[in-house]
Amino acid sequence: AKMRDGHTEDVKQLKEALSHATGLLEASKVEIGECHAAQQHDAEVAEGRIRDGDSHAAALKQQLKSQSQNFESQAQKLKSQSQEIERLRAEHLKSQSELLKAKETAAEQRERELGELKSQLESQSEELKEEESQRREQEMQILGKEQEVSRLKAVISQLRNRKNLQSDEAEALVKDREGLKDQVRCLSLELEELRKSHSTVVEAASESSNTAAALQSLREDMKAH
Repeated sequence: AKMRDGHTEDVKQLKEALSHATGLLEASKVEIGECHAAQQHDAEVAEGRIRDGDSHAAALKQQLKSQSQNFESQAQKLKSQSQEIERLRAEHLKSQSELLKAKETAAEQRERELGELKSQLESQSEELKEEESQRREQEMQILGKEQEVSRLKAVISQLRNRKNLQSDEAEALVKDREGLKDQVRCLSLELEELRKSHSTVVEAASESSNTAAALQSLREDMKAH
């Protein structure tokens, strides 16, 4: 009987231990289920984050691609503008160079014309000095001729005023008077020729003066340019 009672006690203890172990196992299963659910939730959250990250990365990639294309477009536009600026600059420099060359050519032409006019002026100045000398000489000749004409006219006047002359003397005086008249006519012709020559000299001097004025005007024009 003691052995049976002992065996019953052992069975009872074993049942209690089994019940306790079963409780622990159930608690473990519940805990494992909760852990599995938490891991599943974490996995789903992680997958959602990964999907959001992939979407964000794709959006960033697309944005970067768009920005890259925009940058390339801007770079191409800037390159075109730079080429256009360079072309305009080259055309401007060419135009300025051609304009400067034309001005230099015009200046050289004016310088040559100025040199030619200067040479002409110097030549005319020498001619003018010579003509001035001739004019003075002719004026002296004219003055001498006029004095001679006046003297002859005075002699003729005296001859006309003389009275009571003898026939021979009168005839001689008439001949002398005719000769004097011839001399007066010759002197008058010479005087007229001298006056014409003098007028020509004066006109030449006037032309030389006009040439000098034109040269001065050209010099002022050259200074202005």
